[in-house]
Amino acid sequence: RDALKVARFYKEEIPKLIADETLLYERNIYYFLTGLYDYKSGDVSNGRLKMEQSIKIYEWLGCDNLAKNYKKDMEKYT
Repeated sequence: RDALKVARFYKEEIPKLIADETLLYERNIYYFLTGLYDYKSGDVSNGRLKMEQSIKIYEWLGCDNLAKNYKKDMEKYT
């Protein structure tokens, strides 16, 4: 019911927790989730692009299992 409202709160608060550039994994998760938020908020093309870029980062780094899991999540929630 109020999922987007709750998500908006976290979207605003999480950047404070991941400001350190060395938190790459956490930052990539956040990027994926901002894409999902955009998608669910109606900005479908931008949201999908962010999620795909996040998955691509995992692929570039050789994190094939993470890429596969995030692809599944993307398919499940979009």
